[in-house]
Order: sequence, then C-alpha cells, then structure tokens
Amino acid sequence: METVQVRLSKELAGVVDASVRKGVYSSKSEVMRDALRNLFAAELKEEILVEAMRRSRSKDFVSQEAVEEEFGL
Repeated sequence: METVQVRLSKELAGVVDASVRKGVYSSKSEVMRDALRNLFAAELKEEILVEAMRRSRSKDFVSQEAVEEEFGL
C-alpha cells in the first residue's frame, strides 16, 4: 500500500477520531479508505465488472469476488 498524507479541518478530524474511538473503525486509515471507496464506488464497480468480464474470456479467469479483493473492496 502507498502512504498518502491528508490535511483535514479540525471538525473533520474530530469526526474521524470519534469514529475510531467509538469502535466504528479500527483506525483513521480505515475511515479514509472506506470514505474513498464510497466516493468512487460506482466507478470502481464498473472497473471490476469490466476486468472480471475480460478475464472470464481468457485463460486468466477469476471470480468477480477475486477481482474485488484485488481492488481492495
């Protein structure tokens, strides 16, 4: 995984911290990953389906679930 530094407002950082403190997420990184997955969900889903279809027609066949796992979903 790649490390990315993000600057947040105090208010937003507080929301992230509260989510971790309440046990909703295990870490701040997991909050950010989930937020980004939600933001780009439709685009990622389309990419996953296209990749799964491409592989289903080749010798590299894998399930859609395996492709989703590759994409970190």
